[in-house]
Amino acid sequence: MPRSTPFRGKNISSVTDISGWTPPSATPRSTTPVSRPYASRMPLPTALRKNSAAAPIPDRKPEAVAYSCTGEAATPPCILDTTGDPLPRRGYRKRPHSAPMQETLAAACILAAGWPKIAEQGGHFIAPMCGSGTLAIEAALMAMNGAPGLLRDNFAFMHIPGYDPAVWDDLIDAAEDAENPDIPGRIIATDHDPAAIEAARDNARVAGVGDFIEFDTCDFTETEIPEGPGIVMLNPEYGERLGEVEELKAVYKGIGDFFKQRCGGKTGFIFTGNSKLAKRVGLRTKSRRIFFNAKIECRLLEYELYAGTRKQK
Repeated sequence: MPRSTPFRGKNISSVTDISGWTPPSATPRSTTPVSRPYASRMPLPTALRKNSAAAPIPDRKPEAVAYSCTGEAATPPCILDTTGDPLPRRGYRKRPHSAPMQETLAAACILAAGWPKIAEQGGHFIAPMCGSGTLAIEAALMAMNGAPGLLRDNFAFMHIPGYDPAVWDDLIDAAEDAENPDIPGRIIATDHDPAAIEAARDNARVAGVGDFIEFDTCDFTETEIPEGPGIVMLNPEYGERLGEVEELKAVYKGIGDFFKQRCGGKTGFIFTGNSKLAKRVGLRTKSRRIFFNAKIECRLLEYELYAGTRKQK
């Protein structure tokens, strides 16, 4: 795609029927390159033309189709976003609790931590400060090779002419057959808030992984750390939406102490959007990966936690 061709997605909330429409191949009336939507010049349904320049609608109907036809080219490509509801909405988080981590962001962090390979080898996944349980649930889904979209029963592509339900059903069956419920390691999730644990349990049950996660209500420092290799991943507050930075300094220092005193032999991870607070951990990072939580630039910090001293290791 040419670097000079920008695109802008337009969410169309009222379009549910685009029967009879095919992507245009004819050149627009004007061949002068412009940088604005061509939607009004394309042979689209009336409702789609009227809405193509509307402002983005984050919560459009699940069956709605997002249409984009913007560019500097004389004949700009047209794109259909056939997902409907955003992909992060897996369908299991019925009780989000406070400031939940987006499902796809959690999955990306877990993949970056190398969890699938560790899970195959019988390693453990420990999620203190679990909140509504997103990290633990995504880790369990990954460990059992569960397809993340199985809980969704409505995508926008299902409302486009040509959709074959039988083909989709076959894909669902294949995904379910590929699941492996035998997880050799343990997945542990804790939180000091009983309401959070209650929400996490419910969400895990809806996701179909309730039997694979061990929940407990306790301070993160009291989380059980089983013997053997594994990952300890925390997503503490970082002063953007909840809590105050001054109050969180002791929390981050406590995480560092927890890593040093309780998590030897594991790999520790902290997801945070506050680099100043991260320094309070007091440990040297092995790696720092950049992620964005909405518009907030964050880091997934990796810590190699030695059993004993590094010299002994």
